[in-house]
Amino acid sequence: MARSKKSSRGASAQSKASPNGAATNRRPPTMAENGRSGAGLAQPETPTTTVVRRRRFNRRRVLLIIAAVAILLIGGGFGYAWWQVQRTLPTTNGTVTFKGLSAPVTVTRDAFGVPHIVAANEKDLYMAQGYVHAQDRLFQMFLFRAVAQGRLAELLSGSPDAANADKFFRTIGFHRAAVAELAALPADVHGVLEAYAAGVNEFIHTHGDTMPLEFSLLGIGMEDWQPVDTLAFGKLQAWDLSQDWSHELVGADLQKQLGAEQAARLMDHYPADAPVTVPGQNSGDGMRMVEAYNKTVRPWLINLQTEGLGSNNWVIDGTKSATGKPLLANDPHLGVRNPSIWYQMHLTTTDGKQDIAGFSFASAPGIVTGHNQHIAWGVTNVGGDVQDLYIEKLDPEGHPGQYQNGSEWRPLQLITETIQVKGDVPVTYTVRLTERGPLLSDAFDPKDPLGSSVEKPLSMQWTAHTSGHLFEALYALQTASNWQEFRAALSKWTVPGQNFVYADTQGNIGYQMTGAHPVRKKGDGSLPVPGYTGEYGWTGVVPFDDLARAYNPPGHFIATANNKPFGDASNLPIRGDWSGPWRIGRIREMLQAKDKLSVDDFKAMQFDVQSLLAKEIAPYIAALKPQDDRGKQTVEAFKGWDGKLTTDSTNAAVYEIFLQRTLTETLSDDLGRDLYFSYIDSVGTNSWLAMSDLLKKPDDAFWDRKDTPAKETRDDILLRSLTGSLDDLQKAFGDNRQDWTWGKLHSIQPAHPFGEQAVIGGLFNLERQPIGGDNTTVAVSSYSWLAPFNGVTNHQSYRMIIDLSNWSNSLAVYATGQSGQPGSKHFSDMFPVWLRGDYNPLLYAKAEIDAQKEDVLTLKP
Repeated sequence: MARSKKSSRGASAQSKASPNGAATNRRPPTMAENGRSGAGLAQPETPTTTVVRRRRFNRRRVLLIIAAVAILLIGGGFGYAWWQVQRTLPTTNGTVTFKGLSAPVTVTRDAFGVPHIVAANEKDLYMAQGYVHAQDRLFQMFLFRAVAQGRLAELLSGSPDAANADKFFRTIGFHRAAVAELAALPADVHGVLEAYAAGVNEFIHTHGDTMPLEFSLLGIGMEDWQPVDTLAFGKLQAWDLSQDWSHELVGADLQKQLGAEQAARLMDHYPADAPVTVPGQNSGDGMRMVEAYNKTVRPWLINLQTEGLGSNNWVIDGTKSATGKPLLANDPHLGVRNPSIWYQMHLTTTDGKQDIAGFSFASAPGIVTGHNQHIAWGVTNVGGDVQDLYIEKLDPEGHPGQYQNGSEWRPLQLITETIQVKGDVPVTYTVRLTERGPLLSDAFDPKDPLGSSVEKPLSMQWTAHTSGHLFEALYALQTASNWQEFRAALSKWTVPGQNFVYADTQGNIGYQMTGAHPVRKKGDGSLPVPGYTGEYGWTGVVPFDDLARAYNPPGHFIATANNKPFGDASNLPIRGDWSGPWRIGRIREMLQAKDKLSVDDFKAMQFDVQSLLAKEIAPYIAALKPQDDRGKQTVEAFKGWDGKLTTDSTNAAVYEIFLQRTLTETLSDDLGRDLYFSYIDSVGTNSWLAMSDLLKKPDDAFWDRKDTPAKETRDDILLRSLTGSLDDLQKAFGDNRQDWTWGKLHSIQPAHPFGEQAVIGGLFNLERQPIGGDNTTVAVSSYSWLAPFNGVTNHQSYRMIIDLSNWSNSLAVYATGQSGQPGSKHFSDMFPVWLRGDYNPLLYAKAEIDAQKEDVLTLKP
């Protein structure tokens, strides 16, 4: 009977594995079952047949033993694997010895895995923060550093693509710029970075045989963390948030293809009537380089960078708040990844100097967004243009090793870089720098067919190449207690530029734009310009006091969503790739809908999936006149549609495919296939700034297809796009319209860098889930416009609401879990909470922390 049950289970398992669903458990019959040559069944038993029967018995016995051993080995293998995972989990209870501390430090982890660190002084606090970051996120820190240093080929993969990516990162010079910045740091900030690094290294030195699983899989260790690694991480994040160089190249190619006037209609332009944060003054051949970057470099930035970055934040004062005190909300939009780029924590010193809760980066000391005893703040990316490309002139014959700058020839600075390649010979090459910056075009292999058409050398000037003061600003921000101290800290915030909203316990609210924004001799930075003439370049940066700001505005609220921060009256010489007006418009709409707003209202706002762009497009769909019943039914459904992109919405699914098809039908013939793809990849959703203008001009020449004899108008293209959208959905999901839902097309899966590995990927990735919203909704769930339904690329990396009337009413959640290790209970426990729009308390008071404590670890000197 036991053997029969086992066979039954085997049949079930094997039939599931069959490609066509048929049972595959039937093995070839044995000789004993068939009889030998069909004879012998009636013969008398002989010694020979007796031996045969013994052999039959022994064979079965051997097979049973083999099966049993296999089961034990498989079970043992799983058990061993599980043990390997569990043994790498950090100690979070009890007492551990920690060299260098001046006094004991307690680390209380609450029910959500969030550590609350209490230390006697700042040095001990930052040492403990480094240690705790390493406990939960050491491999993430390793990966950040490998990218910033350009050591992927050495540490992760010996592939040529990895070496080419390293070449690009070293040409840009994240680590090189960090080394220069380290030398300029004031002593107190340098001390903080040293303390943080000492904490990381204490964990590395005491856990060499129990490092996170990824290190075992790669067969490598972790080198000591250095203060320069934190600075290089800051440069890497600045790169993540500053990608204008590719926009310049695509803009140049559009001009070449269409002419300046028509190209200007397609490139990013912020509508004149769209909301701004502070209305008045303060109260060529580039396409090939972009393709080469996308092919060679971008894949190595998985879990580090994603297109369509953005964020929301807003704050209201006590007159609009149900509590009588300010409420502040923030949800940064960053790439979907596991683990999250954020790490939630609470840092306290017993000397009263620090008591700050919020979100940090595992690689850097301090809290980036959150609140201390006196003030709260949140950030969004400014998106200002802080990168410029210059066409350089080199003369290897007449002026070897030099570049032209006006009437002068100046020597190129040469830096020899050697890339170690895993399992292969090292690659040595030379980085060439002008006074403006590195020759970016050198980063692309001239033998690469994608890079070979870059005939003119291009240099890149970037504000992050100069020594900045980011970590000085972050350090000062930790203890700021009022608006004046807050602004004094932010005056040092250079790269990346951020929109800060502010609130304090006295009831004040404010906004401050930050960042080093270049002042140009000539031009606006939108296109590559000649560097050799000497006419262009930067003369400095916009003074901090000239940047947009507001303090207790008469409207009683402030909101930003990567929109243009300032009005035309400001006359600021700053251009940027501002996000379209849809998110900021919806936020303002909801803020103005009620006289008083509560924490619950803020929760609903952050989870809102109504798209103002969808509401704008819906009437155009509703006005179409299809001839078939399927089309008529669809058009009818769009009449009066509210534009809510919920997972169960059929209209949302039709609309999203319609957007893609309309863009392709309208622009692909004018631009050509390759330039069209580069354009869409570069501007993404903002392509609909141009399309919105075109919709108002039904006979515009852009609507007419150049590859057909007919003269198409707007309605021809829109009807064709709608019909194609319905065909796509019907083919994918069948004839039943109820099955055509947005959630079936739109999903999210926080993925690990190892997530694509066939055997282990499932261990590191979280489960794919349907999700509402899109690139234009407040609850952002952006997708790539080149692969629109391959999954969400950009999401609300965390959601935070801070109640200035009572810190204990504050809430926070993010989309993965605190731990980066798959064996931990906090590896993914926040994901379902985040997905359904719920929150965890942002614990702050000691009594509440103690009531929800899960583990207490004492770090003992």
